[in-house]
This record gives sequence, structure tokens and C-alpha cells, in this order.
Amino acid sequence: FPVTIGMSIATHTFNVPINYNASVELNPVNGDLIFNTQISNNGHWTDIWGNNNKTLTFSGGLSGTGGLTLKQNSRVVFTSAATYSGNTFVDAGTFEIQNNFSSATITIANGAKLIINGSNVNVQNITINTGGTVEVLAGKQLTINGTLTNNGTLTLKSDATGTATLLNTGTVSTGSYVVEQYLAGSRNWYVASPVSNANALGGFEYWQYNEPNGSLATNWTAVAENAELTRGRGYIVKPSATTTYAFTTSSGTLNTGDVDITLSRTTGVAKEGFNLVCIVTGK
Repeated sequence: FPVTIGMSIATHTFNVPINYNASVELNPVNGDLIFNTQISNNGHWTDIWGNNNKTLTFSGGLSGTGGLTLKQNSRVVFTSAATYSGNTFVDAGTFEIQNNFSSATITIANGAKLIINGSNVNVQNITINTGGTVEVLAGKQLTINGTLTNNGTLTLKSDATGTATLLNTGTVSTGSYVVEQYLAGSRNWYVASPVSNANALGGFEYWQYNEPNGSLATNWTAVAENAELTRGRGYIVKPSATTTYAFTTSSGTLNTGDVDITLSRTTGVAKEGFNLVCIVTGK
């Protein structure tokens, strides 16, 4: 049955438990909706409508075997853990998770967005369709326990508060990935690429260390703009001011697992055996 609430511009808050006896449509028309207590779907579906960019917040959780679909351009926020086991379809709008989420699979459609905004969010499976996006906010963490299928774009954000983290205990596909790194001030930073097939961005002084060269003056060589960065190799980058650097790959992978690196030791040269290795990896 449809439940159309929020015809006024006020925020409407519900503090009583809710149990479904049939599938439900929730529609924050002109005002935001907040559910502070547990909702039990009892195996029935939840459809969320609303095309005015209003917010529907689940603060008490959602349980049951039924699933959920975000149909239009509302914003859905789960501040508490969601224990419902049905699939989740984000067909439009923005879906934000701040706690653990046990839905079997979350699917993000073209033009829709999933935001991870919790310190340790565990999700089973995520499928990003072409044109869909997932953002893990700066300082937040997403753990994939099952499968991440990426045909859209996944971005790990970074700012002065910290850098996003992705932990993988399952399977992560190739795809389009953006990993940001906040760099404060005009100074040298040691960096390494957290994604495969990343290229050196223009607008930066970019250097790599070459151990076999004969003097300190020639050990450091500039990296050409758009040159591919070698996995496991450390680099120095110097921004002209505080900036956020983005490592990107359009059809690669996140660098995880073991990395084999050949190290050299050339006798009779300055700093013999010094190799700059900077590993950025996940679990």
C-alpha cells in the first residue's frame, strides 16, 4: 500500500514500530521523513519515491526478508544497521549507508549514487551498473565481504580529515576506480599508485629514484606526464599548493595482495642499494 507523507515542507518524525502486512511505498513529497524505530518488512518490498530531493532517514533499522528499491530522486540514509536480507536497487537518487548493511546485493543504476559514510561499513555484494557511482567518503571505511562488480565508477575520497579505505575479503572486479590522496602544502610527498594502469598527472613535479645511477645528482629522474606508474614503485610528487591528487584507472583494478619488486644494489655509487618502495595495498 502507498504511504505518501510529507506533503508539507516540515520534517515528519515517526517514533513507533512499523510492521508491514503488504508491500509499501514511501514518498517524501515536500518534507523529509525520519523513522526512529525498527521497521519489519515481514518479507514485503519497500519502494521509495519522491522527485524533490527530500531525505528519508532510517534511524531504527529495517529488518525482514523483503528488499528495497529507491525509485526516484530522493535521498535515503541508513544511520543504523540494516538487517533486511532482500536485494537493494538504487534506480535513481542517492543512497547513503552509515552502518553495517546485510542486504544480499546492492545494485546502483545509471545516474544513481551510493555513498558510504560510516567508520566501518560491512556490505555483502555491490553491483555498479554503467553510469552508476559509489563514493566512500574521506576517513570512512567500506568492507566488501562478497563481490564488488564495477561497471560504473568507485571513488575513495580524501581530504584533511583522512582518506577512505576499502577492505576486500571477497572479490573485486576490474573497472573504473578513482583513489584520492590529500596533499597538504607545497612540499615533497612519497606516493605510490593504489590502482593499476594509473598515469602521472600533469601539473606536478614527479620524480622516481634510480639506484644504479652514479651520483646523487642523477639518481632522481623526472617522470613524464601521462607515463604509467609502476605498481609497488615509490615516487616523489611536489604540488605547488595544498591539493587532492587523484589516481585513476578506467579499466584496471585496485592494487591488493602481494607485490613482487626487483631491488638492485650497485656497488661504488652514492647510496648503493637504496630503492624507493612505497606499497599501497588493501586486504
